[in-house]
Amino acid sequence: MKPMLIRIVLPCIGLLFMLVTKTQAQDLASGPDKINVTSKQLDQIFNRLRSPQVSVRFSPNFTISGVVSEQIKVDEVLETVNIRCQNYDNALLTIHRITEPKQTTKYTGRIIHPNSKDLYVLVADEAGYVFQKQSTQSFILQ
Repeated sequence: MKPMLIRIVLPCIGLLFMLVTKTQAQDLASGPDKINVTSKQLDQIFNRLRSPQVSVRFSPNFTISGVVSEQIKVDEVLETVNIRCQNYDNALLTIHRITEPKQTTKYTGRIIHPNSKDLYVLVADEAGYVFQKQSTQSFILQ
């Protein structure tokens, strides 16, 4: 009787755990179309890396919480950070900081998840930077 109970109960517990953790994570497609970001917020990502846990509130309705999976300083000009966004089902946030001598610092980046129909691309605008939502399919085709 016990082996049968174990064969029924354990898979049910595992399924319940998967459903609970999936509902806690958000999908990128449910996020806003445009997220205004300042250079200061992007700089904080690079400055907070003393801890593997990172949480950055880009706007009242968009916060990234996750774990730094990689930080690479290629040279004095290029530095890259990869963050696994736990609150977005482990989507990958990649930010590049480009600091050329005698020029302003520039940022590029994206937030992408292989199972999401949308992604965010970091683009410069007149006020600073914007994470602009795009279709994953159109981004891949570019």
